[in-house]
Amino acid sequence: MTSLNNDDLPLVTRREGARFIRETLGLPVTKSTIDKKAMRAQGPPVAGYWGRRELYSRKALTEWALSHLSHEPRHLNAA
Repeated sequence: MTSLNNDDLPLVTRREGARFIRETLGLPVTKSTIDKKAMRAQGPPVAGYWGRRELYSRKALTEWALSHLSHEPRHLNAA
């Protein structure tokens, strides 16, 4: 888990985090994307838990989303 300061509060759920990334950074991230990445241990770092629900800091979500930007387009293999 990450350490928190007052700038990271309030924490957000995956759904709220996806909306935060879309609205703040303009990146096309959905809750489903975060779910899938988290299942593969590639998601944003969890700041804490409320029951079984993962909570995230906005700073960690921003850093995670920006780390997934690439400078080149992704090409699909031609079949």
